[in-house]
Amino acid sequence: MESSDVLRQTEEFAAGSYVELRTCEAPYGWTNHPAYLRADIFTGETSNLKTTLKADHNIPDTRPIITNSYTVLLDGGDGKYYLWNDTAGIVARIEEPDLEKILAKLGSEGLSGIKCTILTE
Repeated sequence: MESSDVLRQTEEFAAGSYVELRTCEAPYGWTNHPAYLRADIFTGETSNLKTTLKADHNIPDTRPIITNSYTVLLDGGDGKYYLWNDTAGIVARIEEPDLEKILAKLGSEGLSGIKCTILTE
């Protein structure tokens, strides 16, 4: 299944604000609800996280997918997925290109099951 089958933009929110899961569920302890994703910080008028991640880490079009309150799984708009942890100030590129496999690993192994590369500015 392709990522486009799994991801769908919700019409209720600003275009590009977040990604809604369509054909799979968020793992236990994670949510796809936009109120918890803080989608507004990705699309603010002046300074926003999307602009910062593009400038600092060359991630072209960031949109949040799920969160566990501390870490957000992001669609980078470049066919890759990322983890952002605001508390620790960490951005990491996930080495698995398939969203369903990423979600399955988060559900069964948690973040420790995700192979990723920490990005630096």
